[in-house]
Amino acid sequence: MADIDSTRDGNNPLVRGMSSLTCLIAGGIFIIVAIWGFFLPEGGYVLGLFAVNAMHNWVHLLSGLILLAAGFSDNRSAAIALCVFGVIYGLVTIMGFAGVPWVVNMLNLNHADHWLHLLLTAAFLVVGITDLSSKPGTTRSAYGKIGRAHV
Repeated sequence: MADIDSTRDGNNPLVRGMSSLTCLIAGGIFIIVAIWGFFLPEGGYVLGLFAVNAMHNWVHLLSGLILLAAGFSDNRSAAIALCVFGVIYGLVTIMGFAGVPWVVNMLNLNHADHWLHLLLTAAFLVVGITDLSSKPGTTRSAYGKIGRAHV
């Protein structure tokens, strides 16, 4: 079995830890959605379902850039970033479902957004906490291999 450090197999830069891969995928999606949203009229809907406005698009863009940076970092840093994003998205989810006006109005949130934020919260926290709680010195790659970390 190949040695796997906290981010990559020593010889294969394409093998990443689960948190790193999750950050890269989520970051890329956030950036695409942000760019898409900037081309919609103010108060438009991505996929005809998710309400966005300029502030919501900027949040997506900034979130995407941060997640990409974390994804290109080591897997532990990516896991920490996922946990932080999970907590933030969890707070936004709670405030959205509770109808906190300054959050809902500032980001033009609707019920579809609330449910998506709940899903993102769960996914980010599960992946991040799983990687952070794994046995020190080992990591699970995105391909399911478990190996010893380089020391």
